[in-house]
Amino acid sequence: MSGVAELADRRADPRRVARWMALVACVCAALGPLAAERLLATADRETEGGPLLRALASDAAPTGPPGRVVVLLVDGLRRDEAARLPAWRRLAPESVTGTVALDEPTLSRPYYHALFTGVPQDASGVRSNRFGSRARHDSVMDRVRAAGGEVTVVAEGLDWMRRMHGPAGGSDARDALEGELAARGSPGLLVVHVVSTDRTAQYPLRWF
Repeated sequence: MSGVAELADRRADPRRVARWMALVACVCAALGPLAAERLLATADRETEGGPLLRALASDAAPTGPPGRVVVLLVDGLRRDEAARLPAWRRLAPESVTGTVALDEPTLSRPYYHALFTGVPQDASGVRSNRFGSRARHDSVMDRVRAAGGEVTVVAEGLDWMRRMHGPAGGSDARDALEGELAARGSPGLLVVHVVSTDRTAQYPLRWF
């Protein structure tokens, strides 16, 4: 006990403590970005259950009369803010709305993958915005095409949607102009992807 009491009574040198704290801070500053980069590089590894889910997916095309669906994706727009918008409220009575319970992290590409495939991040392994490949699982777009329908994506300066859900990947920064859409007629599935709201709503997270 005397040794413990002696240690407890010993006074630390403030300058020495400050030097050690500065050293620890420098080490953390140097290793932190490397650790974060390594974490992000492995964030999108496919899970062991991924191949099993694909094997269990049905190959049957949808049945029933052809219909038209429009999906409006406004990236970074909060649900409560959307409810305050007059144009949004005007659309609501004629549309199907709901809330998706998304696993962490709540980032854009993991959400797009989960929204159109129905497979959550923990099962698909898509957990970051660095995922740039074709969707790992059967999607709504695949089913529309299998039924002979056409899928059109109108995006605002991003190629994420077509890279993930296009027939063979690619770019859809401007997948179709209004004139082309009018000439081609209404597609079976139209996805309108607005991303400018994300610049203010979630800008600190864009590097993920």
